[in-house]
Amino acid sequence: MKEREEEALRAAEYRAKYLNSSEKARAAETSSQFWQTHAQNVERQKSIELQNSENLRRSQVDGLIRSHSRELVDREREKVNLLTTVVHKDQQVRDLAVQNSLTRSELARKEVDLRNSRVEKQYYQSRAEQEQNARLLDNSINSQLRAQDQLRNSQELNAYKQVYDREIGSLNNLVSSKQQEAEIWKNSFHRANSRY
Repeated sequence: MKEREEEALRAAEYRAKYLNSSEKARAAETSSQFWQTHAQNVERQKSIELQNSENLRRSQVDGLIRSHSRELVDREREKVNLLTTVVHKDQQVRDLAVQNSLTRSELARKEVDLRNSRVEKQYYQSRAEQEQNARLLDNSINSQLRAQDQLRNSQELNAYKQVYDREIGSLNNLVSSKQQEAEIWKNSFHRANSRY
């Protein structure tokens, strides 16, 4: 009689653990779906913003083609290429974030399956591998973020901007000088005509 009661208690305890694990799995799945949807929404918004930024930059390049020298246009195109590289890095980071979210969801499902099968050795071994994979993904994302920050903050880009600004200033000064020269010739012409 006592053995049956103990078996009943063990069965009830196992069922409670199973229900608890199932509930945690559902919660993990819901959380994973939420963050996956959030990441996709953020990705779409960033894609729109980056496309608008690139369109604006290309419009500026077209304006330079009409008003400035070919050398300045080539340099502006180099800036566009650099911006494209930054956009590519942003996309890589977003892809890694989505992959990380999907991986964590898969890990949660596997965790529940392993616990329910009561294969303890396999469970702990798989859990260690899963945590290692998650750490590798986190490290990869952090590495991409650092590379992106270094690219944006590079001294080469700042130095190029300073050179570009100086050349624009020189062009503006040249235009102003030519306008003043034209005004002098215009006044001289009027004075010469007024004498006759």
